[in-house]
Amino acid sequence: MNIDKIRKRINGKRRESPTSLWLFINEGVAHPIGLAPLKDYHEFFHPLLETGFTYPISMLWKVTGYSIERSQDIIQNYYQDLINAKLYYPGIHGDWIKCSLFEIGDERYLNLDILGHAAWGDKAQSRAEPDDEFTLDEKVGTRALWLQITNGKMNPIGLAPLRNYKKKITPILETKFTYPTSMSWKITNQTKAKTEELLLSYYSDLVNAKVYYPGRYGDWIKCTQLVVGPEKTKYLNLDIIGAAAWVKPTLASDLGIFIKSQERFYFVCIIRGNSPGKGKPAIIGGIMNAGKVLDSGIYTMLKESREEGNLIISYDGAVEDLREDYMITDIPVIVKGFECIDPSLTDIRSTIYYSTTIPTTEQERNPDGLKRVYQTSAYALLIDTKEVIITETDLAKVFTAGDDATAMVYYDITTYFKDEKEENIPNFGLEHHPTLFQAMVQTLKKKRMD
Repeated sequence: MNIDKIRKRINGKRRESPTSLWLFINEGVAHPIGLAPLKDYHEFFHPLLETGFTYPISMLWKVTGYSIERSQDIIQNYYQDLINAKLYYPGIHGDWIKCSLFEIGDERYLNLDILGHAAWGDKAQSRAEPDDEFTLDEKVGTRALWLQITNGKMNPIGLAPLRNYKKKITPILETKFTYPTSMSWKITNQTKAKTEELLLSYYSDLVNAKVYYPGRYGDWIKCTQLVVGPEKTKYLNLDIIGAAAWVKPTLASDLGIFIKSQERFYFVCIIRGNSPGKGKPAIIGGIMNAGKVLDSGIYTMLKESREEGNLIISYDGAVEDLREDYMITDIPVIVKGFECIDPSLTDIRSTIYYSTTIPTTEQERNPDGLKRVYQTSAYALLIDTKEVIITETDLAKVFTAGDDATAMVYYDITTYFKDEKEENIPNFGLEHHPTLFQAMVQTLKKKRMD
C-alpha cells in the first residue's frame, strides 16, 4: 500500500502530511513512550478510543525550536487545565491525545487534534459545558470542525462547529487507530462546499485504498481550521477519522460468595480500589463485556471470581456455551483452592444461583451525567466445607485480591443468615449492594429449603 499515491490524488492540493504524534496519559502520568509517532505505541498496543465529544477541545502552539519533551509538557499542562476547569473528565482507563506537528514557512506548529478516553467495553463518556472564560482555542486562531459521513454521504449539516451537530447528535467514536490518517490543505478564500469536497475525496481515497474501513454506523471526521502567520493564511488540518459508535448501555453482574463452616456462615468481599465506593467493601463483580458478543452475567462471574479474588470456579459443561446464554438461572460448579486448608476440600461441588437484577443508584452517575453502570444482575454461591472448621484466617489463604480489588475482607454473617439480624453486615461502599446482598441470602436460604 503506497499512501503517497493517495495523497497525489487530492485534486492537486497535495501537501506533506503533518507528523502525527500520540500521547497516552493514565491517572495524570504520561506513558514512558511519551509524545511519539503511532508506530512507537504499536509495539505495545493500539490507541483505542470509545468516547463522546460535546465540547470542541482544540489548541495550537508555535513550537519552533522546542524539544519533544518541552512540547509534551505543554500538552500535559493543557490537559490538566481542562480537567481543573471540568471541561474534560479523565477516562477510567486512561486518555489518548493525538496531535499534528507541521511546518508553515520557517515556523513549526503543534496542533492538539483530539483528546479522548481509552476504551474498556463501557459506555462512551461526554464532556461538561465550557465556562465562558475558558476559550483558549479561539484566542490562538483555531476552530474545531466536524463532518459526519454515513454510507459515503455527508450529513446535510456538513463541515461545521460541534454546536451545530449537538442539536441532533453528539459525535461518539469507537475506533482503533493503526494508521496515522492526517492531512492539511491551504484553504484561504475557499468556499465551504469546496473544502467539504476535498475532505470527501480524501475520505473516499482512503476507503478505496483500504487504508480506512468505514464504520457500520458511519464515520466522524474532526478537523481544525488554522489561521497562522502575518498573512493570516488559512489551513484545514484533518485531525482524525473514526468510526461512529453504537452506544452500549453498561451492564454488570455480581457474585456473592458465601462460606458455610458447620454452623457458621461467612461472606467474602473485596475492598474497592476505584470510585465509587473506593476503599470500602464490595461484592465481587464486573462489567459484562460487549465485543463480538455480550458476555452473559454468569459467564462474567466465572471470570471475575478469578480476576478479583483468585478463586477458581470451574463449570461442569462447556464454558463457551454460557457466554451468550442470558436466560440460565443456575449452573453446577467445582470450586478449587480450599485444599490449602484441608486436603478433603479439593474440588468442592456447589451451584451458582441467579438471584436478582436491579438498576443501579445515582451514585453510579459520572460527573458528566452518564452512568458508569446502569443495571446489574446478582448471583449467589454457597461453599460448604462440611465437617471441616475454617476461620477468617483460613479464608485469607484461599483468596487473593486482584484486578481493581485492593484487599479481601471476610464477614461472619451467621446471625443474619439464620435470623436476619443485621450484625456485622458489610458497610458496602456501593449503595445498591445491600439490596443485592439481601436478595442473595434469600435465594440461598430458599434453595437450602427446597
